[in-house]
Amino acid sequence: FVATQPVIRSLIFGVMVAFAVAGVVITTGEFFANLLNAGPAGYGILVASVGTGLVVGLLATAPLAHRIAPERLFSPGIGVAGGALIATALMPNLWTAIPPAILMGFGAGISFICGYTILQRRVVDSIRGRTFGAFNSGVRVAIFGSSVAVPLLIGVLGRERREVIVGPEGVPELLYPYTFGGVRITLLLGGTAAVLGAVVIARSLGAALRSESGIGLSAAANVDTGSLKGAFIVFEGGDGSGKSTQIRLLRSAVERAGHLAVVTREPGGTRLGEVVRELLLARSSEDMDERTEALLYAAARAQHVREVIVPALQRGSVVLCDRFIDSSIVYQGAARGLGEERIADLNRWATGGVEPDLVLLLDVDPAAGLARASKDTGPDRLEAAGLEFHRLVRSAYRRRAATDPERYLVLDTTQPVEDVHARIRERVSGLLGLPAATAVEVVRTHEEERR
Repeated sequence: FVATQPVIRSLIFGVMVAFAVAGVVITTGEFFANLLNAGPAGYGILVASVGTGLVVGLLATAPLAHRIAPERLFSPGIGVAGGALIATALMPNLWTAIPPAILMGFGAGISFICGYTILQRRVVDSIRGRTFGAFNSGVRVAIFGSSVAVPLLIGVLGRERREVIVGPEGVPELLYPYTFGGVRITLLLGGTAAVLGAVVIARSLGAALRSESGIGLSAAANVDTGSLKGAFIVFEGGDGSGKSTQIRLLRSAVERAGHLAVVTREPGGTRLGEVVRELLLARSSEDMDERTEALLYAAARAQHVREVIVPALQRGSVVLCDRFIDSSIVYQGAARGLGEERIADLNRWATGGVEPDLVLLLDVDPAAGLARASKDTGPDRLEAAGLEFHRLVRSAYRRRAATDPERYLVLDTTQPVEDVHARIRERVSGLLGLPAATAVEVVRTHEEERR
């Protein structure tokens, strides 16, 4: 699997580079603190500085990932850490070494969380254990290799030696002068290796992503998102997850709170979209090519955004949409195997960059959901795609939600309908200012909808 996935292959190589450099830092850290004439206390301060930067990098990754894909952030994180390591190695004393040490941790934090996110998103559940096994094996080999090689290299180059130097108060002291010996040179080589590795990884990841995308479309937004005054809430989930019921319940709550709600669906929502929907879901279209399917969904979505969604948001309405871009990414990109990034790129172009403010993911066991969805009318073309197909869909949905918990709310549909609605209401209240639902109101609303 790793051999056939250039993005994951590049990722594992990048992680090995990063941890090899980490092994260099760990092995030489205490020696370097002595070179700065800072002793054990200085070593502790350097460790705390790197740790502080690491935490800041971990926290900063989520907002950065809203604007830049994790695949694009991974190699720059390694490069920043490597450049900061070079700067740290050149510093003459502890206090000048602290800022680049913090920056080194910051870059390492970004690359770590991005690497983990990419693996979670791109590996299917059936081979997740083996893929992470390869990942962890690469980490161990890299750390072990650098931990063995560093002392040998320092021994060959020769360690810096202390000399009698007149201190600030005019008293002779046994200190390390500012010289370049085995420890500093090894750190410089480690930082250089990280920077060069980041360049190689950036090129290989860029080539892999271009190969995945391969459609030459600009992902730049051409919809003025500043004019969208309303709220865009999307319901996602496997077939038979109960999206329609929850949309009706939320619509009632939104309208009772004084907001204008616009309920729509995909594919569909427009005259042209409904024609495309009939074509996509009809069992007579079973010979449809997978690329044709993806393009038809994107075409219907483009019309839907411009004819329904954008005008409603410009009026300040609350748009409740049954499915949006995530459906195409998981159904066509993941389950059909067309490539999640490729389908995401196509749909960003089709929609002009319009994105939902909140995605409500109704998580359902595929077998139970399919039985529920096809109980009355029989399965449509996608529902009839098979249980394994829908398991891939569920896995892809979960991976996407895990990467952006601020924008996704995952809901367990085995819970009572009223409890699921209460959780939705609680989350949406922060977006729209809805009052929290009481238990009596939730039950009454559900009973009204059933009637």
